[in-house]
Parts: sequence; C-alpha cells; structure tokens
Amino acid sequence: MIYDKIDPDFMSEMMKIAKDESKNSPCKRLKVGAVAVELTTGMLLSCDHNRPPKGFIHECLETGCVDINHAELNVLVKAIKQGYMNIGIYITHEPCTYCSKIMIESGIKLIVFEQFYQSKSGFGGGHKLLEKSDIKIIHYINK
Repeated sequence: MIYDKIDPDFMSEMMKIAKDESKNSPCKRLKVGAVAVELTTGMLLSCDHNRPPKGFIHECLETGCVDINHAELNVLVKAIKQGYMNIGIYITHEPCTYCSKIMIESGIKLIVFEQFYQSKSGFGGGHKLLEKSDIKIIHYINK
C-alpha cells in the first residue's frame, strides 16, 4: 500500500477500528481512538485510545483530564518500539499542536483524522502546523 494512493475501503476500515477503540477511553469529555499502520504493507501495528499512563489512575476535571496520554502518541510509541518507521496514523480527532510537533519529529508519513479538535481553552488542533510539514494529512469524511 502506497500512502499517496490509499484505498477508500481501507481508510474506512481503519477509521472504524479507531472509532471502536475510542469507546474504551475513560475520558468523559473527549473519547479518542487511533490506529497505526505500516504504509507499505497496510499492516495494522497498534490501536489505542486516550488514557492515563500504565499504573496511573484516570481523573476527569472540568478543565480536562489529569495525566492523560493522547491516543495518537500511544499508537506511535508502540509502532516505533516495534521498530517500524514507515507509519501512518488514523485518528478519530485531529491531533493537538503538541502531538503534531512530536509526530513531525517522528518522521511519520500520513495522518488521517475525522473530527477537528478544539480544547476547552479554545485552542484548535495542529493541522495548520502539520500542513507545513512533509506529512500527508487527510480529513476523512464518513459517507
């Protein structure tokens, strides 16, 4: 699978997995799921959701969650720990600016997201930052 010629059925399948994974999130405000794939083969490398780090207890506050790991970073870390570098990420929500910076540094090639992100404090997601990078960004629209 070459990432600039993504099969729409494959994209839909990966987004469905990400959405299903988001249901596992303990967060009350925003449930996010993500999937990492190897772009040459299309092999699913990892899927995860926004959650606290292993061994931490989740706590939701009015202002957001305490000690939460974002879904996209969870799948990215898992894929890199397995030794993969030709990575694409399918995520239910646009990555935040902080996660976008990390994904740019990681060298991933593709991000597909469905919903735009806005924090409670009014900050948007990182798509404008990602557009300045070499990462291919696709706003997935479910039909």
